Amino acid sequence: MTRLAALIMIGAAVVLLAFFWLLKRKNPYAGLRALAPFKALEKARLQAIEDGSRMVIMLGNNLLSQEISISGMGGMPILKKLAGQAVLGDHAPIAMSGEGSLACLSQMILAGAYRDGLAPELFSNDQSQFAGASPLAYLAGCLAEGFDENNSALVLAGHFRPEMALLAGREGLFCLADSDAPGAQALFYASTMHTLIGEEFYAGGTNLKTHPMQAASLRTQDALRVLIAVALIVGVALKLMGIL
Repeated sequence: MTRLAALIMIGAAVVLLAFFWLLKRKNPYAGLRALAPFKALEKARLQAIEDGSRMVIMLGNNLLSQEISISGMGGMPILKKLAGQAVLGDHAPIAMSGEGSLACLSQMILAGAYRDGLAPELFSNDQSQFAGASPLAYLAGCLAEGFDENNSALVLAGHFRPEMALLAGREGLFCLADSDAPGAQALFYASTMHTLIGEEFYAGGTNLKTHPMQAASLRTQDALRVLIAVALIVGVALKLMGIL
């Protein structure tokens, strides 16, 4: 029964993904709510280009290590978009990871962004840094960037522990926090002006318009939530009536 339910959910997700992809193929982002933190991020990006400062994207420390979590991939669309827009800036963007596979992926994304920008010679391996293998070592490795006057913006997108909120301590530093951990979200909400809450974690690629399929995926998630809620209500009603 459990396997059957899982297969039904997978099938429904595939069908809905294809449906929303075809339905909104001409204008995939129409009707989707723009999140205020990403509007602020766009302003911070333009400000960084204007004043010659640097943006730092921190990707967390959990993908294949510790508890395996796909949420470690949450920052990749954001990194790709910001790197592509900052190819010819005065200071190249830096990606900081706390896990080896994330560091490798970020290096590939940065190199691809420079290649797509027709400036592969400007890419340096130093733009993708492995800051520390444990959560506290990762925090220690990132603290210097948080208080570097050459950096005007920090983007934290991935899996983070609550102590990473210490990075938002410098006055005048733009900080966008996008974490899947409830404890980290709570502290980021108290310490930063731009924090994504709950399911907004998955909306980064859509708000930055990285790929039309991201918009179809977001609509599919919303539709599945509605279907699951309706199924639970119907199931409870049938149980109360003695049918199940």
